[in-house]
Amino acid sequence: MVYVKLTILLTVLGNLQRGHSDTTVASASTSYVNSSNEPTVDGSTVQYQTNWTTTDSNGGTTKPVTQNVMTTEASTPNPEGSPVILGKGTKVFASGANMSMVCEYNSSSMLTQSDIQKLKFYDKNGDEYDGTRNFMQSHSMISSNKIATTLTKESLGRPDAGTYQCRYDNQEAGKFLVTVAVVKFTTTPDEYNMTAGDKQTNTLKCNYVVEKEDSVTWDKEELMWSREDQPLSARHKANNSVLVIENTEWTDIGPYTCSAKLTWGGVGNPSSETVSTMVPLNGAPKIGKMDTSKNVVQEDDLEIKCDVTGYPYPSVTWKKDGQPLTPNKRITLSSADGKYTNAILNINNLEFEDKGEYTCNATNSVYPGGKTATIVIRVKDKLAALWPFLGIVAEVIVLCVIIFIYEKKRSREMEDEADGGDEVVNSDDHKGKDVRQRNIRT
Repeated sequence: MVYVKLTILLTVLGNLQRGHSDTTVASASTSYVNSSNEPTVDGSTVQYQTNWTTTDSNGGTTKPVTQNVMTTEASTPNPEGSPVILGKGTKVFASGANMSMVCEYNSSSMLTQSDIQKLKFYDKNGDEYDGTRNFMQSHSMISSNKIATTLTKESLGRPDAGTYQCRYDNQEAGKFLVTVAVVKFTTTPDEYNMTAGDKQTNTLKCNYVVEKEDSVTWDKEELMWSREDQPLSARHKANNSVLVIENTEWTDIGPYTCSAKLTWGGVGNPSSETVSTMVPLNGAPKIGKMDTSKNVVQEDDLEIKCDVTGYPYPSVTWKKDGQPLTPNKRITLSSADGKYTNAILNINNLEFEDKGEYTCNATNSVYPGGKTATIVIRVKDKLAALWPFLGIVAEVIVLCVIIFIYEKKRSREMEDEADGGDEVVNSDDHKGKDVRQRNIRT
């Protein structure tokens, strides 16, 4: 039966689309959480998983969208014929935050393409929330008899607090109401004094007021302090709206979270919301130890890190020989620790022209003067280590040649001396023989 309804629905939607080509619509998909497309229930939480595709005015379809809607108060789906705004009856937002609310309408009969535009949000006076007040309403079809409308607004303000109602076909009898409260924080940051060092005390302050309907009352209000990256230490003394940091260390700088927890509903039906804002302990940019010079080899890769800290998180600019460094295919800049923009300089396949003085300058919005550090880069020929070896080899060869020539010459001199001695001996022998021969004759 479910698949028959889906086939009929897709056929009807296709026919209606051809008759209403100037309207952006949503069409149901045949892929659901289960065969009946009922919501999955986990304790007191109801989750709707929806698959649908949007169709533009030219008939083209976009990518499928899977929508997950959570409500923490309802334990059963909304009744047939009545719109329901998912979530709690009272919603709390921080001023400046983005708001999003979802209203669903479940019909006992099949809904058509034109029906999805009938489910809308109105204020307590019955005026529709639209673009003139920077609100946006988007409509979607969840199943053949269920539609949804999402109301969104960026940067919520105190005037946006009040009663919100969802109606189908603008029917007063079937409206569903929620109240929206907006929390406006007032904060006082502090600054780490580099001169005072660890002997100083810093104080952060956080106060708030709530814009709401008079009918909304709080059973309890709490103000809490925390840090995202690490817990508060014993030196952090929180007293409601004030956080005192004793013997402040450099690692204490950064953002602190001030959270207001509001509880209502009484003992029988307690509910609570927590909204937060950031209170900074600012610190001027600081650059850690950096080498003053470095020798590198041609065609090697080089990484120079500007070891910067501070808050607000500083961004880094680089200069080479006093001129701004322009990134290219070989020279790239990247962030360090996901916080410090352009703090890492990478140069690939080094060339001789890359030698010079590199200066990093770290600044932030609070301390525009910033801090600088310089390193001298020397680029050596990739064969530089070979030249001394070749020199030694050449010296050895020359020495061997000299020795060879000397030994060759000496050997010839010795041979000549030997040949000269033999000739003298032979001459004497011949003279003696001649004498003896003459004596014999006489």
